[in-house]
This record gives sequence, C-alpha cells and structure tokens, in this order.
Amino acid sequence: MPTDVHQHIWPPRLIELLRARTAPPRLDGWTLHLAGEPPYDVDPADHDAQARAALAVADGLDLALVSLSSPLGIELLPPDEAEELLAAYHDGVHALPAPFGAWAAASLTRPDPAALTRELTRGAYGLQLPANALVDEAGWRACGPLLEALETAGKPLFVHPG
Repeated sequence: MPTDVHQHIWPPRLIELLRARTAPPRLDGWTLHLAGEPPYDVDPADHDAQARAALAVADGLDLALVSLSSPLGIELLPPDEAEELLAAYHDGVHALPAPFGAWAAASLTRPDPAALTRELTRGAYGLQLPANALVDEAGWRACGPLLEALETAGKPLFVHPG
C-alpha cells in the first residue's frame, strides 16, 4: 500500500481564517506572513484538493496523509486563537477526497487529550507534533497527556521536521 506520510493542504476554511488574521500566521492573498520570517508566496495549486488528489493517484499512492504545517505556528498560538484554526484544519482535512487521510494537530499551549481522542475517533491516523515541541524534558512533560491519549488509542506519532 504505497503511502506518503507528509503532505500539506490547507482547507478553504483555514485559508479564509488565515486571511482574516492581522498577526502571523496570516495570509495576504497568497502571501504567507510568519513571525520572524520574510513573506513567502504560496502556490494556490498546492491547496487545490481535487488536483492534488488526482496527482496522488497518478503517483500511485493509496494513501497520502496531510499534516498541519508546523512552521505556521498554530499549535503555539494562545488557545483562543488556535482553537478555530485547528477546528478548520481538522474539519477540512477530514473532508478531503481519497486518497487523503489526516494527522491530528493539537494546541501545545493548552494540550487537550480529549480533543485529540475526538479527532482520532473521527479518523485521524495519529498525531503530528512539531519537532521543537519535544526538544527537552519540559516539552515531553507538556506533551505527555497528548502522548498518553495517542498510546491509549494505539496510534502513531509523526514528528514534523523543521
């Protein structure tokens, strides 16, 4: 079963919310603004779900797992900012056409193992965490409740590079 475990597609609602933001992460048209980074022009075709699904099938993939791009920093936003963005990501990736599947994402400022369990129950293949969340003991401790929920569900962890 050929599988790609690391793709990114921003669902329409997530794009809409990023465009409505006045602080990073935000989109101005298709220009991405991140804290501490120069503006980056995003290719809209990268987020065309139908075209990307056709490409994945043409590439011979049976499954392509989509993750939230950690450099966006959504997981590290204050909970009141992250919640709606995470919901838009999850709702959107769960609705993607075959052959897509999804990694769950989680707030790291207020880890919620119950929310993670809900996403796993909805069909997420596992949890994606940014690599910098696990660089020290404090990070492992903070992510502990999420990792315990993941272990209980018998699902894998994808540590997102970068």
